[in-house]
Amino acid sequence: MGKLTVSFVGVCVHLVDNTCVDTEHRVVLINGKTRENINDHWIEPHHAKLKIPGEEPLHLDGMALSIPNAKDPDVDYDPSFKSCIPRLVHFAPDLPRLSKTMAREKQKDLAAAYFDAAGNFWAAIAEPGGASVAIMEVETNGDPVLRMAPFNANGFTDKTLPDGAEIIVENVGDDDADYDFLLNYKIAESIPADATWPTERMRCSSNHKAPPTNVGPGCSNSAYP
Repeated sequence: MGKLTVSFVGVCVHLVDNTCVDTEHRVVLINGKTRENINDHWIEPHHAKLKIPGEEPLHLDGMALSIPNAKDPDVDYDPSFKSCIPRLVHFAPDLPRLSKTMAREKQKDLAAAYFDAAGNFWAAIAEPGGASVAIMEVETNGDPVLRMAPFNANGFTDKTLPDGAEIIVENVGDDDADYDFLLNYKIAESIPADATWPTERMRCSSNHKAPPTNVGPGCSNSAYP
């Protein structure tokens, strides 16, 4: 039996309770690699990366990630996940419906990556800098295997990781600003004109740890709705 820990940093939207239909818990990394104006706020480019210790970061540009040898198909949550990860509807009460194109259709101009989770335990922390970071722990049959499948190809690559490996999936910008959080709303069919964002660290407690980040509350993960 093996174990893998994955930390999610930056603009990562969590679709829980089978929201996306394809899987019980999917993480969508919004494609924010070009500078854009959302609700009169200029948001600097964001870069989606996979970081494995001892290796060069892998830029994610249309990639489906998963753990095919997860020991158990069930997904479980620590209370810290719901208390630490901001829900979009709390910052935009009239949040539109989920964009199925963004969440399911593997269009890399919209989504930089999906991470489909199964057989894992989810927790979260609110880091001292303010950002909320989700943490996935998964037990595997044998050493953990990370499957990487490009959106535009039929094949995939399996990478075996050492037991106890800790990797990072991140989507952070060139210049951190609280309104970067607006990128998360692209998971919906439209971005509400009155959408707001976290301006302070989420008030939650957690016994878990994640790699330290230098980003503020606006670069938190989010959950839809």
